[in-house]
Amino acid sequence: MGLEELGLLSVTAFIVGLSGALMPGTVFVAVVLQATRKGWKVGPLIVLGHALLETGFGIALVLGLSAVMGVQIVRTTIGLVGGVFLLWMGFSLLKTSRHAEILTTSSGPEPPLVSSAPVLTGLVTSSINPYFYVWWATVGNVFTMKGLELAGLLGVAIFMVSHWMSDLSWYTLISLSVGKSRGYMSNRIYRMILGACGAFLIALGLVFLYGASSGTI
Repeated sequence: MGLEELGLLSVTAFIVGLSGALMPGTVFVAVVLQATRKGWKVGPLIVLGHALLETGFGIALVLGLSAVMGVQIVRTTIGLVGGVFLLWMGFSLLKTSRHAEILTTSSGPEPPLVSSAPVLTGLVTSSINPYFYVWWATVGNVFTMKGLELAGLLGVAIFMVSHWMSDLSWYTLISLSVGKSRGYMSNRIYRMILGACGAFLIALGLVFLYGASSGTI
């Protein structure tokens, strides 16, 4: 086991993880929406939920799940189911955006992305995002196997922690930025944010449905 190789694995995992975190997705939407109502602390808590799911997935890869994830029918099913969930969440946000209020109790029910506990939100939003499974079946799988090769379970742990640090850094920054500005946010701006996030999730859902139906996912 070379310390230099493990150090390189850690740095590379952080950079690759950050590049993935910078791409807007369901976790990003959840952080923005919850930070507008609950403040900056939701960022780290949502990442914790995300990390819990990734821990289970990393363990599953070590135990042989990687072979299953390579089967096209599995990836197609993930794309179809995930795409439908994303559409449902997107339309739910669009509906809520018509009457949502940032400073007072809304006249209608809030969507799960806004009202759910942050840790649970991080876990659920990650689990319904098809990109999560595609990433772990490809990039994540390569890093997991490399860590296993270098130092066994310690190598896998180093990769996972380095990857989480990139998520934690980025989403804490996002939640801090949104949380600090919420005191100056009007209901109109809040509704626009909800609507934009809803439209993004709908577009993302359509992309994954198309990818699943065409076999390109």
